[in-house]
Amino acid sequence: MPDETDLPDAATAADDVVPVGEPAAPAAPPSRGPQYLGYGLLFVVGIVAAMFGVALVPLRLTVGGAALPVGLLVVVAIPVIARAGAWVMGARLGAACVALGWALPTIAFVLAGPGGDVLLPDITRTWIYLVGTTLLLVLAVVLPLPRGARELAEARGLGVPDA
Repeated sequence: MPDETDLPDAATAADDVVPVGEPAAPAAPPSRGPQYLGYGLLFVVGIVAAMFGVALVPLRLTVGGAALPVGLLVVVAIPVIARAGAWVMGARLGAACVALGWALPTIAFVLAGPGGDVLLPDITRTWIYLVGTTLLLVLAVVLPLPRGARELAEARGLGVPDA
């Protein structure tokens, strides 16, 4: 039988007990700063991609006597960047930010300026750039992410903000 001196004092033992009916103190919500910064950066990446796209669409690269349009590389590259943004953020919203960042300046480049100048003229090459990139960006936004992308983003402190 234990000696009374070995038993803890009742007052100190009561401090360690959490009553069953009371909820534990709520944990501080995680910071959303990295998420919002990531989505903002993806929007800026879309704007920069649109500017490079407009500049590179008219260029042709000659390889072995064959002229390859650089614009086709841009048509493929921009949706790949959007899809990579979705994977990094763990949500299709990342691809949507790139798509929106691409669409806004591209629409402005298609419209005629005050002097009648147009950066993207009405030629086949421009239509392939506009329609092809738009369709591939829609696919980048709509297609589901691979398994584990969301968990990987959450492990990095990124991911979808709660709705």
